[in-house]
Amino acid sequence: MSSDGGLEDREAAAVPMAVPASLRPLIAGRRWRRDTVGEAGALVHRLHAADLPDLYLKHGTGDVADAIVDEMVRMR
Repeated sequence: MSSDGGLEDREAAAVPMAVPASLRPLIAGRRWRRDTVGEAGALVHRLHAADLPDLYLKHGTGDVADAIVDEMVRMR
């Protein structure tokens, strides 16, 4: 996207972080992009690969982790 508020304005290239072995097959070969505008305190990554749906990986501790779990429950 362009500089009109698209993804390029809100993301930066990111180095893949360590993930549990059970997730590795799901994320293999994807490009990692870090969200740079979130305000909830979590690390948020968009994992992208051509011809596959984007995946989002969120990480946090304490209250932030609790909020991520609450969001996951709501979205199921």
